Amino acid sequence: MLGLLFLQYRGTKPTNYSQLTEIEKIAQLRRMNEYPPAFYRLANLIEARPEAIMYFKLEKNFLKNFDLLSLFTSYTHPIFFPFFVIGFFGAVKYNPKPVLFLTSLPIALLTIIGHENPLGPFSLYPIIYGGALWGMFEVLSKFPVSHEK
Repeated sequence: MLGLLFLQYRGTKPTNYSQLTEIEKIAQLRRMNEYPPAFYRLANLIEARPEAIMYFKLEKNFLKNFDLLSLFTSYTHPIFFPFFVIGFFGAVKYNPKPVLFLTSLPIALLTIIGHENPLGPFSLYPIIYGGALWGMFEVLSKFPVSHEK
């Protein structure tokens, strides 16, 4: 896991927290124009301050970790999704502290550095495939097995 985290860190272009891209500037101006004229100062405090920009970018990076639809359609096969859900929550129920700790490491890294990597968030793959494998074992354990002698 640490090796994957290191490779993710080295291969990902970090998010620029000090400047907005053109698309982000347009969205910011659109949001600021929705405030009434009397609240222009409030809009400036909420939208244009460097701390607010950094917060919104961190929030965007954090929420992108949980965009399961894009994760399971772009980077992994969608058939793994139900097994992942069953397996991940089963693993958390069985042994919560290590599973949640190992899950939080790539989520924290991707929140800080962002998602601009051509290979995608590959540091999340062990969690996805481990949860899917756990889920497959849970589903298969529900079926009776006949032993022939």
